[in-house]
Amino acid sequence: MKKNLVFLFLFISMLTNAQNFTISGKIVGKNQGALNRAHVIVEETQKVISSDKNGTFQLNLTNGNYTLFIAHIGFKSIQKKITLTKNKELTIVLLPETKKQPSTSHQDQDHDQDSLKNNSDS
Repeated sequence: MKKNLVFLFLFISMLTNAQNFTISGKIVGKNQGALNRAHVIVEETQKVISSDKNGTFQLNLTNGNYTLFIAHIGFKSIQKKITLTKNKELTIVLLPETKKQPSTSHQDQDHDQDSLKNNSDS
């Protein structure tokens, strides 16, 4: 009877302990290869890590649902929702930010010229 209680206690304690898993992966820029110092933020824990010179990263977390926020200067940030029930390996591709060029139309230039004339008439 005593052995059964010990076994039952051990079994229950194993079930209630949170399991740790690893999320590892590589962050790359589209058509640009590995991204050094890309940031990976785990929203739920506020844990922050950076990728190494090969774009790789590794996080240790308990089983559960997480939202990863991945960012790098010059690239569009992304969010990735994951359910962690086993070790995961990810490849994350970030797209370059598109920079909008300020548009200069003739109408804008004409308006600026009128403003200059009005200021010089004073």
